[in-house]
Amino acid sequence: MSEFKIDQPEDKGERSTLWQRAQPKQERAVQQIEAIIAAAQNLLEQLPISQITTSSVAAKAAIPVGSVYRYFPNIHAIYGVIFDRMNRDFTQILETSFKSRASDWKDEIRLSVQSLSSLFENSPSYRAVFLLALTSPELAALREHWNEELTAHFATGWSEGDDGFSTRNFREVAVLVVELYNAIQSRIIREWHDANLRENLTTELILAIEAYLANYLE
Repeated sequence: MSEFKIDQPEDKGERSTLWQRAQPKQERAVQQIEAIIAAAQNLLEQLPISQITTSSVAAKAAIPVGSVYRYFPNIHAIYGVIFDRMNRDFTQILETSFKSRASDWKDEIRLSVQSLSSLFENSPSYRAVFLLALTSPELAALREHWNEELTAHFATGWSEGDDGFSTRNFREVAVLVVELYNAIQSRIIREWHDANLRENLTTELILAIEAYLANYLE
C-alpha cells in the first residue's frame, strides 16, 4: 500500500457546529482550551457519555462555564476536537506501519491494527469518541471525512497497482475494508472489559481483513 497521507478539509462550513468558535493566540486562552479538552477526556474515562455535560466539563476544568462556551458552541464541539486528535494519532500509526512493514501488505495490516489497539488501550477517551462518532449525527461530518480519507488512501494506491491489486473495483474494496474495520473495532471497544475476548476479536479482525484482501492483493 502507498504511504499514508491525510488531508485536512478545506471547507469547515459543514462542521461549523462542531468546530471551535475561534483559534486563540493568547497563552491563557490556549491553556483554557487545553484544560477543557483534558477535563472532557478525563470525564470520558470515568462516566458514561450520556452523563457528561458542558457544565460538568467546566467544573472538572475549574473554569466558568461561560469560558467553555466562548470557545465551543456545544459539548459535541469538544468531542469533535478529541475525535480529530484521535485521527491525528491514527494517521501517525498508519504512517509508521507503512514504513515499518517488513515485506508485504499483511505486515502493514497487522502492525496497523495492533498499534491502533494499543492506542485505544492507552487513551480510553478515544474509545468513547470512536463509538460516538459511529452513531452521532453531530459528529457525522468528521466521521465521513475520516472514512473518505481512509478509503481514498487505499483506493489510490491500489488503482496504481500497489501490492498487485487485481481488479478495477479498487474503491469498492477500499470502502469495505474501512467499514469492516469500523464495525469490528466498535464491537471490540464495547467488549473492552473482557481482555481475552478483546484480544481474540482483534486477532479475528486482522484475519478477516487479510482474508478479504487476499482475493485482490498478491
